[in-house]
Amino acid sequence: MTNKPKRRFWQIHLSTAIVLMLLASGLLGLNVQPRNTHIEYSSLPGRTHFVQFGWPLTLEYELQVHELGEHVEAQDEGMSFGIKLWAAVSNCILGVIFLLFLAMLLEYLIRRREARKP
Repeated sequence: MTNKPKRRFWQIHLSTAIVLMLLASGLLGLNVQPRNTHIEYSSLPGRTHFVQFGWPLTLEYELQVHELGEHVEAQDEGMSFGIKLWAAVSNCILGVIFLLFLAMLLEYLIRRREARKP
């Protein structure tokens, strides 16, 4: 009779690691991808964009003014409002919570399936 050794608590399956890697890269992509909001100011010439970075909490705001030419849009340098440290820490904590929850769920499903096998 061959008994399989019990899997260690922190040991995870390769499929779980791959899914966690994809989720982590998706969360990182959401945090660096700009979200544009068009705002019309009467005091500023041209078109104004309010750009936000970060998900789920906004880490940085940037105000960009585009001057309208004949056929070309020239972008001036944006005005940045700085990175919020509390939002960065909160996004990291929420990302770790998402990853831990998904890892526990996937490992539970895989181990339950393995326990059913005769």
